[in-house]
Amino acid sequence: NAEFAQIPVLMVTALNEQGDIEKAVEAGCDDFLSKPVNRLELQTRVRSLLRVRHLTSERDRLLAYLEEMEHRILRTDS
Repeated sequence: NAEFAQIPVLMVTALNEQGDIEKAVEAGCDDFLSKPVNRLELQTRVRSLLRVRHLTSERDRLLAYLEEMEHRILRTDS
């Protein structure tokens, strides 16, 4: 669903085998933590996921702006 595509997903589970991690990533998880969860590690990973999403959003916004400027320049030059 495109509406929720930008929401980071952190899977917290008792599973911790390599195959479990691979399945989680294939299912769309952005990160994976095995229980028991260390509070500091959880907070750090959540902050990191949010920072990555913010930077991705900012990059997309700037790329759209550059494409629009390129379009305007090409239209003006024609």
